[in-house]
Amino acid sequence: IKESQSVVVLSSAWRLVDGHKRVIIDNLRSEGVSVISSTGIVPVGSTTADGQVIKTPAKARCVEIMQWLSQNGTCEGWIAIDDMDLWTAAGPAFRDHFVHTRPHFGITDADASQMVRLLASGAQRNGVAKKAQANGISSFQVPPELTLASLGAARPYRRKSGFMS
Repeated sequence: IKESQSVVVLSSAWRLVDGHKRVIIDNLRSEGVSVISSTGIVPVGSTTADGQVIKTPAKARCVEIMQWLSQNGTCEGWIAIDDMDLWTAAGPAFRDHFVHTRPHFGITDADASQMVRLLASGAQRNGVAKKAQANGISSFQVPPELTLASLGAARPYRRKSGFMS
């Protein structure tokens, strides 16, 4: 992450407990990685805008990530790193954006290589978008497969205090 000059937005369950969140933020900072935010919370059992019920933690995590991306601007160079199978929950929305780790192993060398490759690819797409904007061409939009509708955006819900979005 540090080599790619990326920043972290926490979507991990670790963000839900202040002590755990502090541990992960401190560990990342000690490695020179900035944590800039965390995703909101979409509870399992929430109803999406199209009336579907979010039935799994993986689907909830996907919606949380897509909501954060939607609320914070277009970004091609993002990845989700998780031991939950977000690919199955999100399908093509996470194509070229997901690194599936294994529980109890953490991030392996192979995972790190995949992260670097995906971030470099996203940075290249971001660079093309910035160059186009500088030349008066409108910015790239979030591809259709990366919209909240493709995941079934959750209806608004009341957030518990102490959680960041």
